[in-house]
Amino acid sequence: MRESVDQWGTNWREVAACRKEDPDLFFPEGYGPKSTAQIQQAQAICAECPVTSQCLGAAIRTGEREGIWGGRLAQQLPRLSASA
Repeated sequence: MRESVDQWGTNWREVAACRKEDPDLFFPEGYGPKSTAQIQQAQAICAECPVTSQCLGAAIRTGEREGIWGGRLAQQLPRLSASA
């Protein structure tokens, strides 16, 4: 899969707000207060990110089923049909 590149030749992942964060933050496990706090922390980082739409698009195209992408839980992402 080819990564999207902006008009300056930058891969969107290179400017993502999460690039220096622990990736585990964006993959909460279980349910409850700890998981809820982790989700809120990750979503706060996403809220400040300049490339949330690119992140969401990549997650939808690749069919991500876990994690937080562009501020949304993977379970909240629309699914592309097999014919799309």
